[in-house]
Amino acid sequence: MLHGRYKHHHYRLSEILRQFLERKYRFAALEMSTSEINWVTQRVRVDSAAEVMDFLRLCDRVKFAQYVPGMEETADAEEWLRGWLRSFEVEEARRRMAQVGGGDA
Repeated sequence: MLHGRYKHHHYRLSEILRQFLERKYRFAALEMSTSEINWVTQRVRVDSAAEVMDFLRLCDRVKFAQYVPGMEETADAEEWLRGWLRSFEVEEARRRMAQVGGGDA
């Protein structure tokens, strides 16, 4: 039962990242395998592509290979995802401030 919870949790984490990739970079990440996403990330210049792929591979190991990560490994992965997603908020805020104020944010 424990693995089922980890599996579902990592499925959701992977889904969050894939949804973001679809919206930000405009490719069908939810419908693609991790290998296909890796191919696309090299061509559309996804920010921190290596880290994105490491995250997706960890999720795949949990989802498909019966891997049960430790609490710290899961927390580190969640923190990476949170920080990566937030980095785009900061980038967007700076862009908007520069447009409104006409200078650097």
